[in-house]
Amino acid sequence: MITFLLLVLSAGHFTQPVAVDVIEFNHAGPRDAGINQVIFRRWQRLAIGNNHYVADWRLDTGQFKIDPQGNSWHIRFKDDGIERHVVTNILRETWTYYDPEMAERNILLQDDRTSYFPDVEVIEQ
Repeated sequence: MITFLLLVLSAGHFTQPVAVDVIEFNHAGPRDAGINQVIFRRWQRLAIGNNHYVADWRLDTGQFKIDPQGNSWHIRFKDDGIERHVVTNILRETWTYYDPEMAERNILLQDDRTSYFPDVEVIEQ
């Protein structure tokens, strides 16, 4: 019984899973000097058109753990001290010469986005 409790306590406490429409692992810029980031996209209907727009993003410093389960992807990561667990059916990896999150600020400002993680404030770069 004590062994079981120790295993449960050491397993980590992640937040309840958050369903995300699309998760994009993006490599922006040249390979030797670019940035790696994870973009969390939400389907939205805007005046310019319906699409998966940026809702949140985080720099990828290797903290994202990807676990495929059936037709979905479970991703766990630490976010400002909070252990997150997100689930998506659409996971993609992109390589761009520009930063798609920054480009979409022309469409939807960060303050106007509906965040998947409203309890953490993202600081403007």
